[in-house]
Amino acid sequence: EGEGEGEGGGGGEVEGAPASARGGLRRRPRQYTRLPLSSSSASPPASRDGRRRSRPLRLASVSSRGRRAARLCGLALCGLSLLAWLAARTFAYFLPPLSYGLVQSLIWRSVRREVLTTPGLHWRGPWQRLLLVPSTRQTFSWAGADALPALTGDGLKLVVHAHLQWRYDPRTLRELYLLLPPPEEGAACRGAVFRCGGGECVPASYVRDGEEDCTDGSDEAAGAEAEAAGGDSPLLRPAERVMRQAARSAALTSFASHPLHAFFGDKAAVSEEVRLAVAQALGSYGVLVEAVQLVAVEVPPSVDQMLMEAAVTRLRIELTKRYKTMWAAALLIRTMVAEQNRRATVAAARGAAAAVSEGAKARAVRTGQTVRAELEALTNLTGSLRTSAVELLSYRWLDGLAAAKRGRAMLVRSGGGGPAARGGATKGGRLGVGDDGAVSILPAGARRRS
Repeated sequence: EGEGEGEGGGGGEVEGAPASARGGLRRRPRQYTRLPLSSSSASPPASRDGRRRSRPLRLASVSSRGRRAARLCGLALCGLSLLAWLAARTFAYFLPPLSYGLVQSLIWRSVRREVLTTPGLHWRGPWQRLLLVPSTRQTFSWAGADALPALTGDGLKLVVHAHLQWRYDPRTLRELYLLLPPPEEGAACRGAVFRCGGGECVPASYVRDGEEDCTDGSDEAAGAEAEAAGGDSPLLRPAERVMRQAARSAALTSFASHPLHAFFGDKAAVSEEVRLAVAQALGSYGVLVEAVQLVAVEVPPSVDQMLMEAAVTRLRIELTKRYKTMWAAALLIRTMVAEQNRRATVAAARGAAAAVSEGAKARAVRTGQTVRAELEALTNLTGSLRTSAVELLSYRWLDGLAAAKRGRAMLVRSGGGGPAARGGATKGGRLGVGDDGAVSILPAGARRRS
């Protein structure tokens, strides 16, 4: 055995070394035996083989106490590892990159005010869970069957394929989650996947593979990238559906303020105005709108006819404006003519009224003169006949009544133009008044100036 071990080199001794120096150990397969040490004064053997045969060896083995200690140490290490793992699962969590973290109590369902933004290991209390929200840019895609049916400022219809890029603001993330939490947390995307614009999830290998796997085609859009959701932890997107509808409404409203040629000639300006409108609409949700991209603008086949109708409508409007201007001028002319006619009519009416007034005044003067003349004649007649005016007037009235009954003229009547009264007709003549006031009966056919 000594020769075999020496030749093998695994447990042989150095040649010429004393047994006390070698420690008295001899190696055997899987066993160590301790042998008593010999005296140091023993003489060495004469030959090599003799030395090996006569050399005392000390073989040692590990005691059973040492084996038990080693086993206990192993068990202690396993227990400590298990306790560390349980403590890490209970009091610590790992925030993956490209995500924000919200800590929610499983008992009270309350959310801490602190939003975790730094990836890595974070300590937490018991009965807590981590809510992951993506910190990368999110995309709302309106493409394919979900394209935007827009209406331009010209009244023409368009189909716009667009993408909206936005991201959550960690300063308002907690309030947004409490206001509009995700409806179904279990339906969130898990693992390294791509979230389509409609909400469904596709594997990361489907992104930009030349085939549309999302219903809206957002997996083939420019800038589409898969996201890591941190293993089995779901990525939550608070208020995503509400913000999508609000952004869609704001984009359609902004499209309606631009003419048709702006979508082809100045697409960058249209995109910027749409981004501002969407940012204003989503400002109350506390998200940041990064960019709006108009991918394609489709025109319906009937756009030529619609453009022709629009041109004809513009011409009709222009013709109506010209007619309006012409009729405004004609109305002005007619207004001026009517004003002149009014002035002439007023002047003529005033002249006729003045003439009537002057005629009335003349007739009043003439009537006054006639009355005065008749009064003077009556005074003269009453003086000549030595009678009273009442008797003469009574006689004249009775004479007129009798003449009316007989059909003859009155005996005495007043003249119509002179100061003297002209006599009434009788059978033999008529009654006349002379220059001296005497009344006489004149024969028929005789004339006398009175």
